[in-house]
Amino acid sequence: MPSELVVADRRRSPRRAVSQVVRLELHDGATANHPGLLVTDLSDGGARLFAQNVEIPSVFALVFADSGRRRECRMIWRIGPEVGVEFLDRASGAAKRRPSKR
Repeated sequence: MPSELVVADRRRSPRRAVSQVVRLELHDGATANHPGLLVTDLSDGGARLFAQNVEIPSVFALVFADSGRRRECRMIWRIGPEVGVEFLDRASGAAKRRPSKR
């Protein structure tokens, strides 16, 4: 009887395929524009980057070229030119509710 490998998707939010140019920003304020630095898929909690010949530190920020939006990140994994990052400044889907005063 052949055994099947079942891999569960552990993502908290769905990813969508994109092709967005980003700029790497270090915590000392230095920025780096690399023509080979792209976000290839994106979710609320993280992203996959294509980073050909780009040195990626363990903690950094991404600045999206189209919107100027800045996201704090932590590198989770790297396989060749692909890098998985977690957003540290997760945007909540809903605002926190305050108790109503009655």
